[in-house]
Amino acid sequence: MRGIDTSEHNGRITRDVLQNVDFVIIRLGFGSDIQSQDDSEFENTVALCEQMGKPWGAYLYGYALNDDDARSEVAHARRILAGRVPSMGVWYDMEDADGYKRNNGFPSNDQLQSICDIFCSAMEADGNYSGIYASQSWIDGCLAGGRLDRYDKWIAQWADHCTSPASHRLWQFKDCLNICGRNFDGNESDKCPLWEGAPSPAPQQSEASAEQPSGNAHGIGEDVVFSTCYTSSTAPNSEAIPAGNMLKNHGVITYVAEGTANPYLLDNGMCWVNDGDIRGQYCDDSAPAAAIGIGDSVKVQSGAYDYDGNGLADFVYQTTYNILELSGDRAVIGIGGDVTAAVNINNLYRV
Repeated sequence: MRGIDTSEHNGRITRDVLQNVDFVIIRLGFGSDIQSQDDSEFENTVALCEQMGKPWGAYLYGYALNDDDARSEVAHARRILAGRVPSMGVWYDMEDADGYKRNNGFPSNDQLQSICDIFCSAMEADGNYSGIYASQSWIDGCLAGGRLDRYDKWIAQWADHCTSPASHRLWQFKDCLNICGRNFDGNESDKCPLWEGAPSPAPQQSEASAEQPSGNAHGIGEDVVFSTCYTSSTAPNSEAIPAGNMLKNHGVITYVAEGTANPYLLDNGMCWVNDGDIRGQYCDDSAPAAAIGIGDSVKVQSGAYDYDGNGLADFVYQTTYNILELSGDRAVIGIGGDVTAAVNINNLYRV
């Protein structure tokens, strides 16, 4: 079985890429439990994997220098996973690619192994299949000696075959596997999924079969209007994006990430929203923009902004207006010749 590992450095992962691999290992983030160290593409890639029924795993790039650091990294992984148990395991990435360990008093072999043990044992306690990612020289050097033998290994050795005597189920054989014109780290596994005890990823649910998740007011298949949105399911309120800055102010919920700040993924990756962002259901019987002309009676889609991205009063969405002027996608609406606002014509529907 052949797969890839990904992080935000690979950009947005697309369907054409996933169609050419058997599994994906996705970066949770790096280091201690600090929100700015979350991987911004983790939730997007997980959502796409689950929609396509693609087995996925997760890894955390480790910066721990001691046991306390390791426990913070455990908290980091737990926060992002939010109870999910990926079928390709949860892995601790032990390396020093940027020299951080070397520049901060490189830990002893015993300390390095303790860090790995703390992380992997915690992931196992949560019901995960867990192991250690490292280069062949690390696996057979500073991480050897018996203490970590019970954990699986994901060995990086860019060669024709893996020469490490250590038992392993994953082998990173290449750092430039070309898929659809993009380069990824290439990996092989003799088993997929690795963890039979994990729930299998399910293909995307249809609107008819989707059940409303517990604790959320909306479910998969709903076409909702939003006032603000986010680039990830974990983004804070301070990073809210006004709907007026988006190409449109509505989208279909295609995935729900339980337990996150912004649980609803719209249109397979357009943006994330939460219950507070949603202004109502999108009116799907609106006429196409080309059918609207000067003099027509229209209403404004709930939650829409004016043409310059400013908010509108709530009564505007309940009132019928006439089109007074049209210029491209800019429509001036009003009553009896008095101008109320200029809005994007795509945010209007005939009545």
